[in-house]
Amino acid sequence: MAITGAGICFGPGLRLLPMFVFGLVWGNSVYHHALDQRITGRNDGATHEILGTVIRIPHQGGQRIRFDFLILEADRETGANLAGRTVRLRWYESPNVLTPGDQWRLKVKLRSPRGYRNQHGFDYERFLLENGIRATGYVREGYKSSDSPRGLFTAVDRFRLGFKNHLSNSEILVNKQMLTALAVGERSGLDRAQRRLLRESGLSHLVAISGLHIGLAALFAFSVAAGGCRLFARCCSFIPARHAGVVAGIATALVYSLVAGLPISTVRALIMVLIAGVLLLVSIRSSLDALLAASMFLVAGAFPLRVASPGFWLSFSAVWLIYRFVSRNRSGRIEDLDAPTDNTRKFVSAAISYALTIGKLQLVLLVGMTPLLLFIFGEVPLASPLANFIAVPVFGVLVVPSVLIALGVYAAGLPELVGWVLTPADKFISYTLWLAHFLSTDLFPSVRMKPVAGALIVIGFGVVGFWWLKARQFGGLLIGIGLLWGGSLLQGSASLRDGEFKITMLDVGQGLAMVVSTRTRVLVYDFGPRFGKFSLGETVVVPYLMGEGHRQIDVAVVSHSANDHAGGFPAVLDQLPIKEVFSGAPEGVPGANCHLAADAPWVWDGVRFSFLKSLPNNIRDANDRSCVLSIQGRYASVLLTGDIETPSEQVLIGRYGQGLQTDLLQIPHHGSKTSSTKNFLRRTAPRHAVLSRGRQNRFDHPASEVVERYEMQQARIWDTAVDGQVTLLSLRGGWQIKTFSKDWAGFWHWI
Repeated sequence: MAITGAGICFGPGLRLLPMFVFGLVWGNSVYHHALDQRITGRNDGATHEILGTVIRIPHQGGQRIRFDFLILEADRETGANLAGRTVRLRWYESPNVLTPGDQWRLKVKLRSPRGYRNQHGFDYERFLLENGIRATGYVREGYKSSDSPRGLFTAVDRFRLGFKNHLSNSEILVNKQMLTALAVGERSGLDRAQRRLLRESGLSHLVAISGLHIGLAALFAFSVAAGGCRLFARCCSFIPARHAGVVAGIATALVYSLVAGLPISTVRALIMVLIAGVLLLVSIRSSLDALLAASMFLVAGAFPLRVASPGFWLSFSAVWLIYRFVSRNRSGRIEDLDAPTDNTRKFVSAAISYALTIGKLQLVLLVGMTPLLLFIFGEVPLASPLANFIAVPVFGVLVVPSVLIALGVYAAGLPELVGWVLTPADKFISYTLWLAHFLSTDLFPSVRMKPVAGALIVIGFGVVGFWWLKARQFGGLLIGIGLLWGGSLLQGSASLRDGEFKITMLDVGQGLAMVVSTRTRVLVYDFGPRFGKFSLGETVVVPYLMGEGHRQIDVAVVSHSANDHAGGFPAVLDQLPIKEVFSGAPEGVPGANCHLAADAPWVWDGVRFSFLKSLPNNIRDANDRSCVLSIQGRYASVLLTGDIETPSEQVLIGRYGQGLQTDLLQIPHHGSKTSSTKNFLRRTAPRHAVLSRGRQNRFDHPASEVVERYEMQQARIWDTAVDGQVTLLSLRGGWQIKTFSKDWAGFWHWI
């Protein structure tokens, strides 16, 4: 698609069919090679002794280190084919300090790449594939090798790590995480609140080193070099000022891109700077259309695995919109050079004209990028035009130059001056964030819409282009894309009626998160675990709710206070309004006590919800505090059990007897042998059972004897470790069941 798009931009002289075939063959070849390099088969889950090199920046978090490791040698018996592959490892409770370029001999347990497999949200497996990670695992033991190779990328990574550590130890800087992101492209230090503020204000691109930053860096270097050369006549006798500026701009863009870690946005900008610089040096004029097309072609050809990433399309789309706006704005500008005016009036007029141009450009970007933003993020930041109107000049004129100077000062061996250089930039960032918070919270909160709204907007753009602007080919293309996109979103989507409901068990690993929706309401039962700053509530539950078009939660149920059930709740509470909260352990998770609300049903759209009395008299295990929720629709019933153990099951049997019978049962406590007793399964008699667990979990859930009990009851088990997300719709015609592995998996998930 990317290479075909490049062909369209190049013009009718380039035939599209050969380019399409070339892109198809090249892309498939690269993807198949990448998939073949994954660690599978006998190496999956096995322990290996490997020798390799630490690459990129290691991440220290609490008692663990996460790092990427390039394998140089592996044990001959089990890992002879591992050499040359990159793996992502975690080292728990390690006192060692890892530095890029260091060689280590490690004993590791490796497994094939696996993420949380859900219909909506971040696709970790695709991310690993695109970034050349062939396996994940953890270190059991290891020691440092005496040999440590050196090279350009090792030196760059060590410089990045050193600068990051220097900023983190600074006592005078406030926005250290954002300055680190701007300087070396490392955004892992940004917390949830900062990420949300940047997203809702439309300023995320300012702290992710992108084409804007590379372009500003190149322009800054060009101006300094060319201006400095013009100040010294002797310099111009050796090299023209413009050529000096071009060389300095290209060199600065290259160095800044390397320091940023070469994300796709910087690669695109670097290629454009290189092509534009060469054209300037040889005095050849070319259209920006051709420049953008050539950049797209080279990026897609050199990095085909990145073409599917959101950054690729966001980056090129934004640049194309800017170019179209600037070219149209220039063509429509008429200046009267002979008009009498003084310098003050001329300056004021130029300032007003600049402000109007920037304001219009921000509106064009907001409208033009809305379909992509809805498709990727599910929301549109209405504060973006005004926030960027102020923030972009501030970052371009003050912040980015300060960061570049700080990098230069640090590289020159003067780290004590870095804080002094960055102090003004730090102040301006604080002011900008305050303004962004005010705009996005009080004046223009972001609008969340279903992705299908993006398809309608694309169709609307196509209609305007086709009939009003007379751009029939381009307008027809947009209409076709919008119809295909909208059709794909609507395909298979069922509209619930009274008495019908949909229940989804999300893949959150060794934890539990379930979403129940009726025609107009939604309930969330548990929210998955949290590990340090990483919350499954934020990365799995919220994206699913947003993707399904739910903008609030009517009832949240936190079955009990265990981390694997309640850990993700704060992140969800922070991002979505919740009308009512029930908790099985109110002292740990605030909310109404579900045990006190037992046998007090409520009805939504013809579906009856009721908590059951399951609390034993003498509670020995906190798991028995789990809320048990019964759902009775017109055509089917569900029983959600959390982590109840045998005592709670006995209480339920004694109180409700045959009334426990249900069509769908959430398997208690992830299939532990302390739950799902024979008597309980006889009374519930489920036809379907859903199991949430982590793949290769350390608890060996589910227990084999528990699985046998369900098989004896002839219950069909749906397992998130095998099936990924499981969605069951209770409809008039019966159960409609969808799983990630069957309905939403990409080809990279098939291993």
